[in-house]
Amino acid sequence: MQRHALKSHLFSHSSCDDDGNGDWTFYLCTLKIEIGNYPAGSKFASIIWDETRSIIVLVNDDGEEFIFEIKVSVGQQIPNHLLHNIHGDHCGCAPSEPSIV
Repeated sequence: MQRHALKSHLFSHSSCDDDGNGDWTFYLCTLKIEIGNYPAGSKFASIIWDETRSIIVLVNDDGEEFIFEIKVSVGQQIPNHLLHNIHGDHCGCAPSEPSIV
């Protein structure tokens, strides 16, 4: 079963910078879903994913910032056998106990 990062469900982008601690800046972004008053398809110069503070910042071509809370919901449970390596090949955490999904 192919799983994708949460961010990839919200917007597409051309490049990104890892700002550390789970914070990212994405460039030349297009929304895949409506965020606030911005419909799917809206384009932004950048999007800042600030996981540390649970916010997303949409930045337009003029440098104006539009800040939103990141809120998530949890869907249905995924059977363990559908995810072969939940941590990925290059995770580095090497869990000593089975992962809980």
